[in-house]
Amino acid sequence: MASRIETRLRELNLILPEAGRPVANFVPCVQAGSLLFVSGQITTWNGQLRHVGQVGAQVSLDEARAGAQLCALNLLAQVKDFLGNLDRVERVVEVRGFVNAAPGFTQQPAVVNGASDLFVDVFGEAGRHARFAVGVASLPAGAAVEVAATFAVREVSSRRVDVFFYGLFMDVELLRAKGVEATVDGFALRSGQRAALVPVAGARVHGVAMSLTSSELHQLYSEPSVQAYKPQAVLAHLASGAVIAALCYNLPEAPSPSERNAGYAARLRATAEKVGLPAEYVTSLR
Repeated sequence: MASRIETRLRELNLILPEAGRPVANFVPCVQAGSLLFVSGQITTWNGQLRHVGQVGAQVSLDEARAGAQLCALNLLAQVKDFLGNLDRVERVVEVRGFVNAAPGFTQQPAVVNGASDLFVDVFGEAGRHARFAVGVASLPAGAAVEVAATFAVREVSSRRVDVFFYGLFMDVELLRAKGVEATVDGFALRSGQRAALVPVAGARVHGVAMSLTSSELHQLYSEPSVQAYKPQAVLAHLASGAVIAALCYNLPEAPSPSERNAGYAARLRATAEKVGLPAEYVTSLR
């Protein structure tokens, strides 16, 4: 499942380059506690140098601003390569911009806005940051701009949480590999454009229970399409006979009868059948 930040990048028609490798004695990223320090990135796209020369002479202000945006994309590529998931970024803390400036050029802040604007577009308020933008006599390989940054990142928790899935929107193979069949009593499944559990005395809902890390859970429910679901506590009865306290992400309100969606119900039945839920329960999903 794509991360929330990568989905946002696609919405902005932005593509991350491949993370470049160091050409000197340093590493791309160093994490100290919750802070991630990312080494300066210049105006390269997958190893190809772009935007070469002094700003205010060979390079225009608009071209330099585009170069700063490219530096920011390279920074995000390094962050993704290091963390594995851009959703772990909690905020952009600081941006450090260096502009290869011709004598007398004084619009360094406007140049580095190319990076700053991208971070705000991608991360929203969490993209607003402290910053400096300075002019320098030259930069490596003659690049017009170099940008470094510091990010606050979410720590990965090893604590696991039991979760009961009734809608089964996850990948079937993942459900089979990591989940076990489970039931929750006192609820029935109602489907429309989406599915929800509603309290019904004597009813029983079948699904899958899975143990996830806090990081996996955050990634799973950071997708915009499922953010409407809210966690509630349920007692899940496992096929082994054990009973566990689990989280169940449910819609705050059940779909109305007017939302009946035969296509969604059919997909739900097909997934439930592939996962191996009881046949009588599968046929009841309407």
